[in-house]
Amino acid sequence: MQRRDLDGLTVLSAPAPAPFTATLVFAVGRRHEAFLTGGITHLVEHLAMSAVGRPMLECNGQVQLGHTTFTATGNADDVVEVLRRLAAALPALPVERLATEAAVLRAEGGSYARPALGRHLAYRYGARGLGIAGFTEPTIGALDADAVTAWSNRYFVRENAVLCLSGPAPDGLDEALSALPHGDRSQRASDVALDIPYPVVSEGDVEEAVGLSFLAAESPALLAGIRIAMERAFIELRMRRGIVYHPDADVIDVAGDTLLVLLHADPLPVHQVEAGRGLLDIVRALASDGPTAAELRGDVARARLAVADPRAALAELDWAAADVLAGRPEHTDVERLAELELVTPAAVRDAFAAAAASLLVLVPGAAEAAELELPVDDGTRGAVLQGRTYARRLRSEAPRGSRLVIGADGLSIVLPSDTLTVRFADIIGATMAPEGYLTILGVDGTTMPLDRGDWRIGRAAFEHLLAQIPDAARFDREDACGGATHRGESHAAAAVWPPTPGRSTDDLAAEPPVPAPLS
Repeated sequence: MQRRDLDGLTVLSAPAPAPFTATLVFAVGRRHEAFLTGGITHLVEHLAMSAVGRPMLECNGQVQLGHTTFTATGNADDVVEVLRRLAAALPALPVERLATEAAVLRAEGGSYARPALGRHLAYRYGARGLGIAGFTEPTIGALDADAVTAWSNRYFVRENAVLCLSGPAPDGLDEALSALPHGDRSQRASDVALDIPYPVVSEGDVEEAVGLSFLAAESPALLAGIRIAMERAFIELRMRRGIVYHPDADVIDVAGDTLLVLLHADPLPVHQVEAGRGLLDIVRALASDGPTAAELRGDVARARLAVADPRAALAELDWAAADVLAGRPEHTDVERLAELELVTPAAVRDAFAAAAASLLVLVPGAAEAAELELPVDDGTRGAVLQGRTYARRLRSEAPRGSRLVIGADGLSIVLPSDTLTVRFADIIGATMAPEGYLTILGVDGTTMPLDRGDWRIGRAAFEHLLAQIPDAARFDREDACGGATHRGESHAAAAVWPPTPGRSTDDLAAEPPVPAPLS
């Protein structure tokens, strides 16, 4: 792999089979956005691609959690022309297309992480940073040209990018990229987790996938253990029991050397608890006994085969780009393989034993949660605030025994089963439906629906409540605060190492994957 500096832009190149591919990677993605600017990176990507046009070669733009990528594959001269148009468009976006592209994004559905991953991120981080991947983009149609242009000027700059080439730089490349502006490298996001005790199992809408997640320090032993866990899940849950189709893993670069690992599977509803228990048993077994020596030998053998395939060079470039943008020394596949060959069963066991303390399992219901022999989250978010109490109205849709408390600092809804509390200073989203239905979103991801008709609260008191909501948190869309488990909705792919030859690291693998961190 070769590395050079092109006037502030890092260029990585490595030989790979034809056709020629160039990938321009920027260190900005969904995790950099706020709730009410959600989708702004995606808008920049769409506007830039609209300026590229529809050339006669394969090209695409994609926004992920931590990166935005533009890829072109084909004749080298044609690829250079795509890069020329892209570099010219980013500092001068065709903002006259803003409304059209916002409408396209609403149709597309704005998704950046698998549903299961979005729910786990939202549970752990709330409605900010990585957790924002679990939420919709409520104001994408209201983002104006000034905001989108400023975002592009801040993040889509030479110093915040890496260009990956599947061969020597073609003629004219340097000149083609001359219009790409200068700027600063974005600060690497450091997400603050919510103060929730782990390990824990929680009730939530798991939709089509059930899974568990944990935090762990990055190491070759950890990554080997994840691959072995997925191999065990494939053999046990698919081949032996036949209750899942595709057990999978996502590995997210959280901060420093900390990774978030999600193991998940796709059973029918009747098998969700069994599949969840199966994944949990696999993690516990690795934390207790580690893998067998034969499993580690098999993992090394598969890695050698993958690394030897020349088509793996594209994914190797992708990982090197992620290392550069994160401020880490880039690693080659040969170096990763050498580290893997030194991994022992005891090292894998120790990595999983340390990770078990941060386990989170999401299941569809309270009864199912009780079956997994872990502490159960009761759903309470924040202590009940001091303030004036409003009783539930007769024939209200609020459960019997519920009450609303409004204090000087915020409000609480006390339900028979749990408590929701949001402080005014922590409100990051609030929208009012025409019929008086208020939805509030707190920074911790707590979604609080408040229908004035449910409570014995007068108009003046309700207007006073509305006046406490920060102006910056108000937006005009009545269906926006909804989300996935706990609070969120999403969709995306895991990254893999060693790469599956011939497949992008953004593709969904069709067999048990070999994860590596995705920032």
